[in-house]
Amino acid sequence: MKNEKGSVYQMKDCKRRRPWRAISTGVKKGKRITIGTFETRQEALDALYEFNKNPYSVENKKITFLEITEMWKKEHLPKVGKGRRASILSKIKKMSPLYDLIFADVKLIDLQAYFNNLTVSTGTKKEYKSTINLIFEYGIKYDIIQKNPSTYIEIGKHKKVREANIFTYGEISILWKYHLFENTDIILILIYTGLRINELLTLKKENVFIDDRYIITGSKTEAGKDRLIPLHKDLIPLVKRRYKESFQYLIENKGGKVKYETVKKLFNEVLEKLELETHRIHDTRHTFATLINNSGANSTSIKNIIGHSDFALTEKVYTHKDKSELLKAIDMINLKEA
Repeated sequence: MKNEKGSVYQMKDCKRRRPWRAISTGVKKGKRITIGTFETRQEALDALYEFNKNPYSVENKKITFLEITEMWKKEHLPKVGKGRRASILSKIKKMSPLYDLIFADVKLIDLQAYFNNLTVSTGTKKEYKSTINLIFEYGIKYDIIQKNPSTYIEIGKHKKVREANIFTYGEISILWKYHLFENTDIILILIYTGLRINELLTLKKENVFIDDRYIITGSKTEAGKDRLIPLHKDLIPLVKRRYKESFQYLIENKGGKVKYETVKKLFNEVLEKLELETHRIHDTRHTFATLINNSGANSTSIKNIIGHSDFALTEKVYTHKDKSELLKAIDMINLKEA
């Protein structure tokens, strides 16, 4: 079938899954543009009709998932905070299986297959879904697509990705034995404070009070912000060694603030050289929670130190009595000579 703005015809190879081709000549004189190939003649005619209504929409049909994501980033990221921005960028990097898909052709089955292969917690999957949903809403906003398939992605029931592998008493004893070994102190500081790794890496020297044996830090949740972390008496020499007048952060190198990827590498190197089991950095926090709970410290002190959501600060600064109770709780952990 031909008309003044294009044609539809069946290609010679009848074994093709999509043998019908739609071609338009209505954009630039003398230039033929292939709109696409289709399973039936009617689908090809419909595509030609839609193209002639909006000739330039054909370019949208060629945009990949990665290209639309880059467009969305330029509009969306300036509107969000630094932490949220970093989280979004981290997730987009892991969406590489979707990068080369034509955005307008992405179906629920493609997205569901991607989510089924994600080895992250249910909560993190929800964050991925939220980001992908925003990208598809952007596509609808600019008439690149008509509907959002991400709405129907199934996250599935909550399941733990991996059980925590806490450090044993024997492993902690080895860490103390070789505490002068380069970067072993970082692992001990994490184990004896329960800090999240990002909390330690962003801990500024001005919030470290060595003589009074505490630090002020916190992130992630409202309950965890600006909380007081007591320093175990055995940690003081390690903290003093890290405390450099020329540094802005407690954990710092010649290049300044240390990145998570760097610490992760150093963490694994220490474990390997000391012939300890494989651990994740977050296992140090689980270890701390277990140790302080087993030490017999009162539950309120534990909640205060760890900074979980069921503890809410009524004031930004602890009273002297609060600090005394927390120091008492932390000193009940005694494993240096285990």
